[in-house]
Amino acid sequence: MSQSLRESLDLTRSKVGDEYGIKIQKLEDVGISANQFSLATLLIVVGIAVYYGVPLSFINRNYLAAFLILGLVLILVVIGMTFLCSLLFTYLERLLLWITLHTCCRKDLRIHSLILK
Repeated sequence: MSQSLRESLDLTRSKVGDEYGIKIQKLEDVGISANQFSLATLLIVVGIAVYYGVPLSFINRNYLAAFLILGLVLILVVIGMTFLCSLLFTYLERLLLWITLHTCCRKDLRIHSLILK
């Protein structure tokens, strides 16, 4: 209250003891990419549809809408598991090769590096 209106609204002047300020940052600077933001938005929409849409559909006896939402969730789960399996597939291949070469095919242990390539 000790400052005039002009001094209070002046944003170009720097204050050392100012505890309030405006700082504009891009999402990329904070560490969030556009892909992460769009995926998070999709998950929020699906979550709202599941937690509010499915019970409301059953209350209103609109079973088609409930099963469409649950079918969408099932499809998204299958897509997510496919992505997860594609990430883990190389490690599972190596584990299976190691188990195979150390149990039943010990004579082929010398060509382990060739099989890996």
